[in-house]
Amino acid sequence: MTSRHTVLKDLPCGIDAEIMGIDGGAGIQARLRALGLCEGKKVQKLCNVRMGGPVIIMIDRAQVAIGKRMAEKIIVRPLDAK
Repeated sequence: MTSRHTVLKDLPCGIDAEIMGIDGGAGIQARLRALGLCEGKKVQKLCNVRMGGPVIIMIDRAQVAIGKRMAEKIIVRPLDAK
């Protein structure tokens, strides 16, 4: 996997990544931090729900569903495949 940054929405399913930042105002940053999503955290994108549904991720051993527009605001760095 490359070390280039991407947004969580565009990360392929099943890939681990590190959150590098959140591109949004204080409101969206607070909402995502309340879900445990902040810089330095490791996440795994599990899947996209079709037809405009949420993005399902694994963070801190918990599955979390976030909207696609929120997932577009989360900048991640894909981690190397093992």
